[in-house]
Parts: sequence; C-alpha cells; structure tokens
Amino acid sequence: VEGLRKEALQAAVESEDARRLESKAEAVEHAVRSMQTRFDPTSWGEARKVQANKRREAFQTLSMPLAIGGMLNDSGGDGLQEGVAANSPYLLNISDDISLAGRLLYFLPEGPPIGIGSSEDNRIRLLGLGIGERLCEISVAPGGAGVEVRYLCRGGRLVVDGQVVADGQPRPVRHGAKIVFGRAFAFRAVVPS
Repeated sequence: VEGLRKEALQAAVESEDARRLESKAEAVEHAVRSMQTRFDPTSWGEARKVQANKRREAFQTLSMPLAIGGMLNDSGGDGLQEGVAANSPYLLNISDDISLAGRLLYFLPEGPPIGIGSSEDNRIRLLGLGIGERLCEISVAPGGAGVEVRYLCRGGRLVVDGQVVADGQPRPVRHGAKIVFGRAFAFRAVVPS
C-alpha cells in the first residue's frame, strides 16, 4: 500500500510539474506567435525609408536657396557645393524665437573669402540695421584648420564673442563663437576640428 501511495504521490507531483511546464510552454509559444505577427521586416524597412526621407527633407529646409547663400542643395550628386566638405565650418542662426533658432545655415567653403553684406554680389546677403554693402569677409584656412573674419564697412557693426571687431583687422573665430552681424543677425560658428 505504501508503494502505491508513493507512486500516486510521485505521479501527482510529476503531473503538477508537467502541467506547470506545459502552461509555460504554451505562454512562450503564444508570445512567439504574437511577436511574429507584430514584427514584419518589410514594414520596418519601409518605416526606416520613410523616416530617412523625412529627415532629408527637414535638413533641406534648413538652408536658403543658393542665390542668397544657402549651400545644402545638390549640384553634383553628393549633396554638397564645391569647396564644402563633410567637416566644413558653418554659421548657424541663433534667436530667442524658437521658430527661427537653428533654421538658417551658411556653410563656409575653403577658397576665396566669403563676402557678407547687403549687396547682391555677397555670398551671404543680409539686410538690416548696421549692415553695409560689404560688412565683412570670412576666410577658411585649407582643411578647415581655422576661420577668421575681417571687418570692412565703416558704419556697420560686427561683434565676435561680445567684442567689436576693428576696421580691417582679421579676428580668429573659434568653435562656438557668437557672431553678430549688424543689429539683428546672430549666428553661432561651428568649426569642426
């Protein structure tokens, strides 16, 4: 009798373990099935492509048309203008108005100095108080090794990191420098190293 009781007890324990393992197996199997129906690689791939297109469109809206200085439009298939490399320095608009801050980029390519002022022959054209026809020029050293600004226009206003730039004197521009052109245009210089 005692042997039967042991066998009965062991069968009950085994059946409880078997029932518990079986319920765990069913739960895992159910989870795997639900994950397979939720995860469809083709839909994730399409979502990534849509997101990449949205990101590309957003970056394109950050620049101005080439005619007034913006540099993000595609001229050679690689998305960059001549003289602009992936590590090219640029000016980024800063403003108290959140809808304007960071919305305007001017890339600074190597080569001849980049004219800034109100005249149409400047590469970067800005209109406003304290901005003459040719307010200043920005030069970029080969390889983006350095950037300097030179004030050219009497009666205009050019401020770098809170200091007024003197007539004709080149002033080095470091990464993160705040540059104010005239009375209303403030930019942050981004100079990758």
